Amino acid sequence: MSWWKGLDRDLYVALESIERAAPPLPLARALRDRPGAGASCRPVAVLARQIATPNYETFWFVRLARRHGFRPVVIEHASDRFTVHNPVKRALVTLPVVVGRSRNGRAILRRQRIVTAEAAEGCPIEAIRLPTGERLADYHHRKLRSVMGDQAPEVMDLRAILPDAAAGPEQYYPEFFKLLSGGLVLLEDFVACDRTAAFFQRVVLPAWQQAVAATGRRPQIARLIPGHRTASPRWIAYPPAMADDPAWLRPLHRSEAVPGIAA
Repeated sequence: MSWWKGLDRDLYVALESIERAAPPLPLARALRDRPGAGASCRPVAVLARQIATPNYETFWFVRLARRHGFRPVVIEHASDRFTVHNPVKRALVTLPVVVGRSRNGRAILRRQRIVTAEAAEGCPIEAIRLPTGERLADYHHRKLRSVMGDQAPEVMDLRAILPDAAAGPEQYYPEFFKLLSGGLVLLEDFVACDRTAAFFQRVVLPAWQQAVAATGRRPQIARLIPGHRTASPRWIAYPPAMADDPAWLRPLHRSEAVPGIAA
């Protein structure tokens, strides 16, 4: 068994235990003030990612949230910086798209490159543009609407509730965790591999402890994926509808397959 298995198990609460009430005021106000937003007192489930995008993780998040009566909202950290060494960020510019199934039923993925990852290295994600001039975030938002339709979650910027988000995770994580009360829950899996375990120990756990000490209660965080999550490329992969050109969904050469997934 990997050393990090169960490292984060004490952070999570049962999704069924979350109060069915309106979210805390900072988030409720930010949602209410968005253009076209209507008033709602429904509890909110959030997924915190760099960009809201229609990968399989987002599909799962939306279904889980709505099944339990929550309003699904993706909170974006678009001021975060891109690095090719983070597989979640890398998948935003080199999209692993499902193009079929192998004989034993495993997903076969092909990379759809929309931005050269090396050229984007170190840039704020919100500043990255496609060769067409379209902002990377706008591309993913456009795809979110076209692929998910009326099932698409709401999207908001982290800075709408935490203006100092650009200061770094050590500063904003404790403040974000303090908000997780009442009708607000974060759906997350913090530890899935050695890399995420190291970040958990360095940033997440101390932030969680600070929030508990400051508020006297546990931040409301529930597991996104049942059981022990692994760093499988399947969660950050995309359905065939994500392909920009339907003709692109041809049988792929073995060299185009995402390692560890294709047969």
